[in-house]
Amino acid sequence: MRQQRRRNTAAALFVPVAILTGALFAAGGCQHSLFKRGVHRSQFETYDTIRNRHAPDSFEDEFRSRRINLRGRLLND
Repeated sequence: MRQQRRRNTAAALFVPVAILTGALFAAGGCQHSLFKRGVHRSQFETYDTIRNRHAPDSFEDEFRSRRINLRGRLLND
């Protein structure tokens, strides 16, 4: 009976510790952005910047939250 309680207690402690460890690793991977601001990602972005046709990286939506400007950067003028 005692051993069974120890196993249950160990399992009950292991699961939250494993979840917290996984959450810390997941949150730690999201701290730095892949590309830095101001660095051109391709020759096409350099070309657009030189000709003043560069689309902004992000914009504010109607709820004032920053959104990535994928449509503006991918669509051709």
